[in-house]
Amino acid sequence: MATRVTLPEQEIEKETMLNCMIERQHSAPSEKNLESMFSALKDGFVYIPCRLLISDEERMKINQAILAGKPVPPNPNMRISPQLLCNPEGKKIMPWFSRDAEIKSEKTEGLTFMRIPAVKAASMADNMPDAFDIILDIYPHPVQVTLDEMLEGLGMAE
Repeated sequence: MATRVTLPEQEIEKETMLNCMIERQHSAPSEKNLESMFSALKDGFVYIPCRLLISDEERMKINQAILAGKPVPPNPNMRISPQLLCNPEGKKIMPWFSRDAEIKSEKTEGLTFMRIPAVKAASMADNMPDAFDIILDIYPHPVQVTLDEMLEGLGMAE
């Protein structure tokens, strides 16, 4: 069961701007468009596939709250693990989506998504052991960057 995130208008505008920057880089790749995309990502949020690492009991509590239309209770024991996917060639990728509307249900069925700051997603990716590329808005207008390019573009490179 997918849940929709209700965002304030200012956040919706940020997501729309980021989506436009990704689409621009997809349709007219250039250094300037890439810089604009990274600029929008620096203070933007992305949706990433993840696994919730919680007990079955805690998962049941969360599901009951969602079904009852109540807020999900905070859980200090919950940990999140980004989920890597494989492209058709079998190479690992980490998809990031600029808006929940970009997540196509037929291709992402059964996956859980979390909305987090892009810099946090990059930091999580940087701490994962396997090398992989990040693909922004993979289904409507994909833009592929390496993790190193993402870290550099966000000003996080060492």
